[in-house]
Amino acid sequence: MSDQELREFTRVPTAFPTQLSWAGGQGSGTTRDVSLNGVFVVCATPPAAATTAVEVALDLGGEIRISGRGTVVRVLAGGCAIRFDELDGVESYEHLRRLVLYNSTRPDRVQVEIDSHLGLKRIDPNAPPPA
Repeated sequence: MSDQELREFTRVPTAFPTQLSWAGGQGSGTTRDVSLNGVFVVCATPPAAATTAVEVALDLGGEIRISGRGTVVRVLAGGCAIRFDELDGVESYEHLRRLVLYNSTRPDRVQVEIDSHLGLKRIDPNAPPPA
């Protein structure tokens, strides 16, 4: 089974300018891939540690941006993986949803991911249904 098949969220390759800021630092880079759950950013000066809270903004062109807050989940030489915790408004969520859906080689799978999750939060299988 491939790495992608084991993932909860489909990743799509991207290359968008991205700005990051965190307590005591900031950086810029380019996305390597994006999913409904997060982004990998290639950058020269990533945050020093996983668990760092970051502000993130992806520039999709023109005035179209995906922006919000996230948590660094992995730091590698030359980049970091960020889990989205909160996006700024419906526009950011819709841009992210469309970006992943329309650039995936498996849009049917992405649609299932969208339908199976409330926003960007994982569904607790033991939780009662939303009211």
